Amino acid sequence: MLFIITGTLIGTDIISLPSKASENSAQNGWISIIVGAVLPFIMVILIERACRLYPDMTLIDIVKTSLGKVVGTIAAVFFILFASYITIVVVRVFSEIAKLYLLPETPIPVIALTEIIIVAYVTIKGVKTLARLNEILFYLLVFSILMILLPSIKLFDYTNILPVGNIGLLPIIKDGINTSFSYAGVDVMLVFYTLTGKKDEVMKAGIIAVAAVMTIYTLITAACILSLGSEAMQKIMFPPITMIKGVSLPVIERPETFFLTFWMVLTTKPAINYSYCACFSTARLLGVNIEKNAKYILIPYCIIILAGASIFKDIIQAFEFAGIAGILFFIVGLGYPLLILITKYLFKRKDRRID
Repeated sequence: MLFIITGTLIGTDIISLPSKASENSAQNGWISIIVGAVLPFIMVILIERACRLYPDMTLIDIVKTSLGKVVGTIAAVFFILFASYITIVVVRVFSEIAKLYLLPETPIPVIALTEIIIVAYVTIKGVKTLARLNEILFYLLVFSILMILLPSIKLFDYTNILPVGNIGLLPIIKDGINTSFSYAGVDVMLVFYTLTGKKDEVMKAGIIAVAAVMTIYTLITAACILSLGSEAMQKIMFPPITMIKGVSLPVIERPETFFLTFWMVLTTKPAINYSYCACFSTARLLGVNIEKNAKYILIPYCIIILAGASIFKDIIQAFEFAGIAGILFFIVGLGYPLLILITKYLFKRKDRRID
């Protein structure tokens, strides 16, 4: 569960987050990353508490039990659409950045189709393959982060991060709210809780995952502020890539290309994990076995994802829709567990009155 949550949390947003984090809080942007993690930590606790009430039931079964057949079905469909929407946004942003930096002559639909094929392959292999892939890519993530940070140390100007806290609390909180969208992925716990065998460790895994991602985001944001300065970052769409361009490595001629190659592999994880959530939930809603009927669900699903990823005009519009995805993340990550907990509490009170 730890690797799945971490793998879902870190995606395309990692290369644009530093400029977002310092928009109002300037050189204190790294603090806003920490502030932004507060709500995701709360989500982990709420989701674990809600799923603990129904340990052997899937999300689809839980919402039907908690909210009734009609409202529960609507909630189930909304979650499937939400997971699909996240996948569409991730695939399009991935395709845009890959085209911009690595594959300028390749059409967007071709890049998107390539990622969708990878997503479909892992999804059809099942949850065990998905879990192993997330674990392998986690260690690759650690390596790629070190590849960014260690060579960049010589670019650091420590006056860029001073003075600390002078901007005031309000700008930091404002940027903290914006950066909290970058923790989207905690909500996959709603689906994967029932699939894990160690349910008593889910809370611990979720908290460690959010803490690990918070640390990674904070280090990258601080490194960008130290090397580029907060004012310069507001004029740069992807600060980490710009920072890496200033690094010279003895073996690698273009370190930013090397990093982006790793990044392309790593950012398939959110698309894979959310796709599995959507397909697994669809199978449960239809009352069919996901393993036996995966291809019948995946084929139309992948067509929808490819069509959806082709709608956006450009990368700017793709990031605008990514902002909507962040809002939906809060609706699902906070709304669903709260509804489950509240309805359970109300049913308990009703039963006591009847007794």
